[in-house]
Amino acid sequence: MPRPRLSSPLIATEPAAVIDKLPAEIDKIAKEKSTPENLAAHGAIPLPGAIADYANVVRIVTLRWGEVIWNANTSLD
Repeated sequence: MPRPRLSSPLIATEPAAVIDKLPAEIDKIAKEKSTPENLAAHGAIPLPGAIADYANVVRIVTLRWGEVIWNANTSLD
């Protein structure tokens, strides 16, 4: 079975103009007083920063969990 290619569909399919706006919008939301509390309620934390930083986090998490899924021979089927 060939190993699946792991990438972020959002980054790959959205126009550059949309992707370029994400960091400013994410930073704006992350700075809202209620954001940390709302995210913490779901077990998450805000990670404001450059789109390259976000892309790197997505890449690392995808590779980490992709490897776990691959090694466990798990699928959605």
